[in-house]
Amino acid sequence: MLCELSEYSGSLLGTWFYLSCLETVFLFITSAPTFYYYYARNNVTYEKWMYKSNPKFPSPEKVRDEIVQMLKGMLCASFFPALSLELAKNGIGNAFCGWGGRPLSYHIGVLAFSWIISDFFEFFYHRLGHIDFKFWNHHRHHHVFHNPSPFSVIADEPIDQLIRS
Repeated sequence: MLCELSEYSGSLLGTWFYLSCLETVFLFITSAPTFYYYYARNNVTYEKWMYKSNPKFPSPEKVRDEIVQMLKGMLCASFFPALSLELAKNGIGNAFCGWGGRPLSYHIGVLAFSWIISDFFEFFYHRLGHIDFKFWNHHRHHHVFHNPSPFSVIADEPIDQLIRS
């Protein structure tokens, strides 16, 4: 589907735009219901909030800032996947486009391997943001949300998201 999207868009900018739109929809589909479940005033219960370290509601301005920061990071995070699809379309890269004559078990194994490797990378990259002052200067913006909502999970600086992608 993504390779077809690249063919349809016709350019790197178009592919980046379409991927960004898909990511925006995905982020709101996954974050908004969680936000509503935990943060909508008529849904708040003691059982849901008893493990929160900060029992105060985030202000609407903070939630807006989280969403804006999330969207800025997402726009950067979608650049390298768009570039990969464009390079593959032009015969330069090897983005995943179809099954490639391999069995389902191969693709499940590649998915599991990629998931584990990217999870370790994410953990160590995030850890580096806490222990190295140079990295903390970029990473600290993620921690300005003292009562985070589901939108702040990826509300990182654009450079962080670019590196992670």
